[in-house]
Amino acid sequence: MNESLKRNRPLLRASLAGTAGASLLALFLLLLSEHRQAAALLLTRIASDWGPLFIIVLLLLAFFYLMADRYIPRFIAAQTETALALQNLARAVEQMAARDDAFQREQDVLLNHVARRLEALFPFIEQVQRQVNGNLERLLNSNPGRNPAKYRPRHKRRKGRAAPPAPSSAAR
Repeated sequence: MNESLKRNRPLLRASLAGTAGASLLALFLLLLSEHRQAAALLLTRIASDWGPLFIIVLLLLAFFYLMADRYIPRFIAAQTETALALQNLARAVEQMAARDDAFQREQDVLLNHVARRLEALFPFIEQVQRQVNGNLERLLNSNPGRNPAKYRPRHKRRKGRAAPPAPSSAAR
């Protein structure tokens, strides 16, 4: 039996190709090689019942067998290449996403650090502001001759003084 499998390897390969026509043709040819009388009886019955349609079916089965034998390996190779390309694409997208996640984490850490430093600066700025205001107040209170209420801007007129005369047009 092992020898007949070696002899009929193309027939078995056609039956594994997945097309129903190629499988039927392979089964018929295997039957023809092993059991000639049964195959001849089957062939005469089919040929007498189907007539010329039987020849068309045989040609279609032979065509499907040749197509499967020739193009299925190419199709499988193309599908394998496509699967590998999709796997590489998925790996590249995963690396980009991981890099973006790492960048986002770095930004979060940096912004949190900046926020903490700013929060630490606010009390320091308030303390400096209180010191400056206290120093200004001490300076103003330490000089008794200077009263801030007495000082007014020079462009304002004081009460009681007459306004300087307006220049006349005849004096020009």
